[in-house]
Amino acid sequence: MNKIYCIGEILIDMVSKENVGLKNAICFDKKAGGAPANVACAIAKMGKYAEFMGQIGEDFFGDYLSDIL
Repeated sequence: MNKIYCIGEILIDMVSKENVGLKNAICFDKKAGGAPANVACAIAKMGKYAEFMGQIGEDFFGDYLSDIL
């Protein structure tokens, strides 16, 4: 079995709920982001073996990202 290791960051993208641009936005949605984590998830969704290697903080945001993975 081929293994793919994705090394790097996982982070939260804050996306504006309004259509006013980031500078003028007041409300945001949080979305998991970070290219290495996104690639690992996409590979896994295709039925292949992938591992994400990175760090996740021990806070609310880290808990959210851990649940996403």
